[in-house]
Amino acid sequence: MLRGLGMALVAGALALSFTLGRVSAQDGGGADNDADNEAVKKAWAELGKPGPEHAELKKMVGAWTTAAKETQMDGSIKETTGKTTYSMVMNDLILRQDYDGEAGGVPFKGVGYVAFNKGSGKYESVWMDTMSTGMAWMNGESIEKGKGWEYKGHWFGPGGMKVNARLVLKLQGDDKQTMEYYMDMGQGEMKSVEIVYTRQK
Repeated sequence: MLRGLGMALVAGALALSFTLGRVSAQDGGGADNDADNEAVKKAWAELGKPGPEHAELKKMVGAWTTAAKETQMDGSIKETTGKTTYSMVMNDLILRQDYDGEAGGVPFKGVGYVAFNKGSGKYESVWMDTMSTGMAWMNGESIEKGKGWEYKGHWFGPGGMKVNARLVLKLQGDDKQTMEYYMDMGQGEMKSVEIVYTRQK
């Protein structure tokens, strides 16, 4: 699917280039059209350059230990530890997270991607893990005067049950952060897990 998406984006870019060329040719070319085409090219090029938001995400790159408090079905709290690694991919445009820990009493691995979309002005996140065949998509924004992010989205559980989700990530300096994850399965929002990340030295 990802390969198909990549091919679609390339095809879209080629189609845009072809369309601009046809418009320019039909209008007889000229300095005005050349200037317009150049402006469009610059706009697309700018969209693919990292900005200050990406620089903030890049500060998280490295290895971290995790201490999680997971809310069980009976309301009790189970504490676990794990590790995570952040890295930048796609020319420093996207932050990748690789998580290795425990959830529900079994080994748990997850992979997530976070990006700041300069087109929409929003943060975007996708998460996948070993507990589900689906992926969770979320959109977010900066909070706490740039010292954190809040994401909202949803995913689907057993029997197609829709689960609304909210994730809050707060920074405590460059070497510590706290993530709180909330779920709403139709009976009100509840905190599912809290994870404290500490950077490995």
